[in-house]
Amino acid sequence: MMKNKLQHIAIALLITIGAWGQTIPYTKGRIAMSSDGNAHDPDDWGATVASLGIIAAKNLQDKLTVYTYADHVWSSKEKHRAQITKSAISGGAQFGFDTSRFIAAADNPEMAYAKMKDEIIKSTSKDPLTIIAAGPMQVIGEALRLTKIENSGALKHVRIISHSKSNNQHADRPSKSEKPHEGWHWEEMKEAFTKEGVVFDLILDQNDKTNKLVGFSSNNAAENGKADWSVWEFLKDYHKHSVRVNNAIQLIYTQMKASHKADISDAGMLYYLFTGDVHGGPEKLKAVFDNGFIGEEGFQTIFNGNNFDGWYLKIKKGDPELAKKVFAIEDNTVHVFNNEFPDQYQLGDKDWKKNKIPVNNQNRTHGLFYTHKKYSKYILRFEYKWGSKIANNFIKWQYDAGLYYHVVDDKVWPKGIEYQVRYNHLTNQNHTGDFFTGGAFTWYANKEGKRFVSPMLGGVKIENRKSGLLASIPKNYHALDGQWNYCEVIVMGDAYTIHKLNGEVVNMATDLPFKEGIIGFQSETAEVFYRNIEIKEFETMVPMNEILKDSVK
Repeated sequence: MMKNKLQHIAIALLITIGAWGQTIPYTKGRIAMSSDGNAHDPDDWGATVASLGIIAAKNLQDKLTVYTYADHVWSSKEKHRAQITKSAISGGAQFGFDTSRFIAAADNPEMAYAKMKDEIIKSTSKDPLTIIAAGPMQVIGEALRLTKIENSGALKHVRIISHSKSNNQHADRPSKSEKPHEGWHWEEMKEAFTKEGVVFDLILDQNDKTNKLVGFSSNNAAENGKADWSVWEFLKDYHKHSVRVNNAIQLIYTQMKASHKADISDAGMLYYLFTGDVHGGPEKLKAVFDNGFIGEEGFQTIFNGNNFDGWYLKIKKGDPELAKKVFAIEDNTVHVFNNEFPDQYQLGDKDWKKNKIPVNNQNRTHGLFYTHKKYSKYILRFEYKWGSKIANNFIKWQYDAGLYYHVVDDKVWPKGIEYQVRYNHLTNQNHTGDFFTGGAFTWYANKEGKRFVSPMLGGVKIENRKSGLLASIPKNYHALDGQWNYCEVIVMGDAYTIHKLNGEVVNMATDLPFKEGIIGFQSETAEVFYRNIEIKEFETMVPMNEILKDSVK
């Protein structure tokens, strides 16, 4: 009798796999996520970062092709909206995701529905889609409805994973503090789309509040019935991998504390996807992180946060004491134009020559802090955020700073290649990632030849280019909100360079005029903070296609 039962189970499993083309644990296909955290469910703040971390630990960032966060489309709370954005965008960038694939659903529900639908429509037996339902079902339900209209055959290659009764029902059962709203819920989706082949995978509720070793919540696991935070302490000072990954893992703990919830239960769905185990927990999560993130080895911190060992300072005036004030070290960051400088330090007007403002009062603090060492083939990472001061130049100028690399002449301004760090507050336009250099190179642009478009996405090749080049417009960046941006330069000698901002490729060039050089960070027209500068060197070149293949949407 038992043998017959096992045979029936095996046959049923094979039918499910054959019809759908996917297995649990994960073997192939794309991943989509939808979560809220913008109106209620503050536990999503930590769970979002943890979920992204589980994917990143498997080096599958390219498989997360759309993430609709803040998916409580009916309303948002300002604090909740800010926190879930921090979790999604900062966490995503630090874990190496292309955050241009991340969409705040509450800002534009129709776009969220359309982007999720676009991914569902692509689904085949060879490239199925798993959707992690970590919020109300409205975005997913609308995307399924739109897919049924356009290409119902794709639906049989879709699996939706949920664990939460609350999320499953919320669209039609708002909390008492909300205005009435309605939308798709779990049972309604099952009724509408099961016959089309969608697999609805409702797993064990991961919010086991009473057992601190089983489940991804320890909210009531202490002896007094309160939260047991001790099981999550490993996240607080995690330091096993690169600075970027370590900081991202630590962000899980930060966001859990911000929510006052020892609960990342939604992350249990990702753990289940990759392991088939519905009995995850903190110990198993730690093992995922400890044993994951292949490729993050080899990064070296080149700014120690305490002093300028390995660096030297150089400003236009040449005053070493003034240079120390311009590049002040505070809280493991380099703070350019700190509180010793007035809010509008040396601010002139556009007629400074006419008005006979002394030349030595203009731009005298322009400069850089440079590495002593030369580099050629490497990945360089750093973070920056803007302060409030605009300094040195005219009021028409913007928040302007930058990174120089492959520097062969350290004068101010140097001869090398620039990763521009700039924000135009007058037009609300980001320029971080713009490319400047003092020699000819090859670039890829739109038809007008004015803005970068990846060659993998049809960019037009322009040879022997010599002028500055605008980056593509990023989907996510931080201007004057006090948040950090995550930047990456991938350069292989004179073969090519790629500029990334918050995980998104925003610029690149090939046939570079310089092969190696020192690295420098600028002081120019505005208060700026730099931190977490790390580098990974390569003896041999990594092919450009290996870097770009995962950036194609």
